[in-house]
Amino acid sequence: MRFFGSNIEQILDFFYGRLDQSSLPNYLIFILFALLAIAIGQIVPSLLKLIFYLFDRKKEKNLYELFIQPIRGAIKFCSTLTLIYWANGLWPREYEAASEFLEPLIDLVFLLAIAWIISRILTQFIRAYG
Repeated sequence: MRFFGSNIEQILDFFYGRLDQSSLPNYLIFILFALLAIAIGQIVPSLLKLIFYLFDRKKEKNLYELFIQPIRGAIKFCSTLTLIYWANGLWPREYEAASEFLEPLIDLVFLLAIAWIISRILTQFIRAYG
């Protein structure tokens, strides 16, 4: 799982190794991570709003209002899918065959979500400045 270099992969491998040593069942860990992904995915637009506000205070029309606000729902969905994609390594060992079967599908859904959100952001860019 490579995402912008190997640092994230090393961090996730370390984290997954620690979770394998825990006494919690893997299916429970996966469910907890999926629920955590949904919760974090819902607050990503608010975090983006804060970041845009901190770096863009002097503009009449904030970049957040131009680019992010119109596609807020899509950003929530894509950030949730990204976090679930990262939690994919937490499948229970008993279901490893199902995990190997679903991994290409999960990869495809993740890539389609990223491509979709990039196209939505570029569309907003063209609407704002085109």
